[in-house]
Amino acid sequence: MIQCVVCIRPFSDSVPVQADQKEGKMTALSAPGAMNPDDKAAVEAALRLREAGGGTVAVLCAGPEKAEEILREALAMGCDEAVRAEVPFPDAAFAGAAASALKAALENRSWDLILMGGQAIDSDVAQTPALLAEALGIPQLTQAQRLSMRGGQVRAQCPFDGREVLLEAPLPCLATVTDKLAAPRYATFAGIREAYGKPLLHLEDKGEAAGEEALRVKTVMNRQRGRKGKILRGPSPQAAADQLLSFIRGEGLL
Repeated sequence: MIQCVVCIRPFSDSVPVQADQKEGKMTALSAPGAMNPDDKAAVEAALRLREAGGGTVAVLCAGPEKAEEILREALAMGCDEAVRAEVPFPDAAFAGAAASALKAALENRSWDLILMGGQAIDSDVAQTPALLAEALGIPQLTQAQRLSMRGGQVRAQCPFDGREVLLEAPLPCLATVTDKLAAPRYATFAGIREAYGKPLLHLEDKGEAAGEEALRVKTVMNRQRGRKGKILRGPSPQAAADQLLSFIRGEGLL
């Protein structure tokens, strides 16, 4: 039997990203929405480990009250317990703040394995898992595409230099997974109903929000993608086709 904790976070792709240059924060992440896809795969991985060998699955999120919706979603999928650590929803750049809040929430819990998504679909920094593993002093397996337990060891198949390698680590351990590991299960109606009947534990923030002073967002800008355009004008489709053929040959494409 294994006690597994899955750390998840919400993301929002419906709000334009803006930078507060005075505060050094991006405001898009202040409006959380759906569960991060890699995190949902981590929830599925934890549930499969429980089904294979027994144990419990708790889900943890460091964020504001709005983040409770994704915790309820994880409960509806089959998790046993949900915990929200009170902390302002961390800026994408402040992975240290998120890791500190998660560490504080884990200190008074009993756990064997921590699962997290390999990276967030919006910020894509992929730093929080490594910072959390370092803070807890435990080994980390990254970007696992398959997970299993064997004799108190976590076994993970991970991509490496175009190949897959099989890695093992003793418990306690932290592993990150990608959405290639497994398609997350759908929550049933009964699961959704039960999720809203389960208690959701709320913890006050005790983290130090490490890293906020060391890293600041100066500005956010859209990538400029310059493209050359050429309009073919001819008296007939045949003339336009001849122009196109001449252009392609001139560019050395034929």
